[in-house]
Amino acid sequence: MTRHRARVVALAALLPFFAGCSVVDGLQTRVSTAQTCESATGILSEMSEVTLLLATNPFGFESYSAELTVLAAELEELTPRDPELDSAIDGLAGEISGLLSALEESPPALDRIPGHVADAQLMFRDITTLCGLR
Repeated sequence: MTRHRARVVALAALLPFFAGCSVVDGLQTRVSTAQTCESATGILSEMSEVTLLLATNPFGFESYSAELTVLAAELEELTPRDPELDSAIDGLAGEISGLLSALEESPPALDRIPGHVADAQLMFRDITTLCGLR
């Protein structure tokens, strides 16, 4: 009986340690989310500036498109631990890439543009919600 109690006590002593693992994992996920949101905010800010430049100078489409492609790739490289945030970021990067691809076709695939814009707006909304920016 003493041996049995010793095992139970030893296992009971480990219980808080294992319970703490979920706390640590949750903390790591929150830290990852904060870091990802900070990086995403910077990238989205740059995208906004480039898009504004593109809107005011359409003759610079090639250089602005190249810059937006690089920024979309940077956005897609972010790897948050939160699967919802990861999905929203990858979705936004994909929609931006799809939009640029549709615009670069000759002639431009104008029928696909509204879908890409709408889906990009939904992904952006999800990112701002998940990052607590709203």
